[in-house]
Amino acid sequence: MVEMPKEVVEALADFHALKVVATIDPGGVPNAVIVATVVPIDRKTICFADLRLGKTKENLTRTRKFTVAVIRQNMESYQIRCTFSGYEERGGFVDTFAEEIYKKIKMQPRGVVTGTVEEVYSASLTNPGARLV
Repeated sequence: MVEMPKEVVEALADFHALKVVATIDPGGVPNAVIVATVVPIDRKTICFADLRLGKTKENLTRTRKFTVAVIRQNMESYQIRCTFSGYEERGGFVDTFAEEIYKKIKMQPRGVVTGTVEEVYSASLTNPGARLV
């Protein structure tokens, strides 16, 4: 487990940044979806809402790995590799997060995915592929 640099946390917290979650199934078939709700919980953990996760949720429970790509409007971009750490449907943080999601996009999440950050890379044109942590 590593800590994300400040600029990566800020990129994930940017509601207007494009965020893509990629998973892989046990047979090696990739799956990537836009997930606007990806946010940092702290510098070691990220989460996102399950609005319509089908194949993504199935892959998470089977292979337990996912990657988040985030790109901001200024073209600053990062790749965050994570290990799936949990899925919750109700409870303190989940209820608060669901309330915030509903305020922004008027959709009620079915649950919240959490993941532990393992590696972070730059995906920006100025420093592509550089491992940050």
